[in-house]
Amino acid sequence: SYSVCAVVGSAKTVTSVDLNKNNLNWSRRNFEINNLLQENHKFLLRDSTSYIQQCSEKNIKFDLIVCDAPAFYRREKGIFKIENEITALIKNCLSCLNPNGHFLFSTTADDLYIDQIKQIISSTTKNVEINCILPSMDFEFPDEKSNLKSFLIQLK
Repeated sequence: SYSVCAVVGSAKTVTSVDLNKNNLNWSRRNFEINNLLQENHKFLLRDSTSYIQQCSEKNIKFDLIVCDAPAFYRREKGIFKIENEITALIKNCLSCLNPNGHFLFSTTADDLYIDQIKQIISSTTKNVEINCILPSMDFEFPDEKSNLKSFLIQLK
């Protein structure tokens, strides 16, 4: 859905990265259903964390990165656990943004609090504006965690 919205919003190019072939096929089908051209769209069957790390190493830049990070998954090289990899993931995503670029990060990981994630984002770079996005009915009580934690981050 993020890719469809990007194309509808006049993105010149869009890259969808997913390790699950069914998800990519579903994305292609959504393009067809919405009569959207796929010529400027890449569908990559890849581990997205490895992909963004390679983009960082190759200095590939984006205007917008959407990262909906799972709590864990089997990946090309072992198992991804968000609590172990969140700092590197966020750092790599931020390093791949163009000046004034935007980064939408979300996760439903139970082991992370909103304030922990905000602290991790702040520790990776100083030149960002961080906005926490909470669903209207979702908030944290003391010692309880919000299920969906989302942040819109902009490079300054």
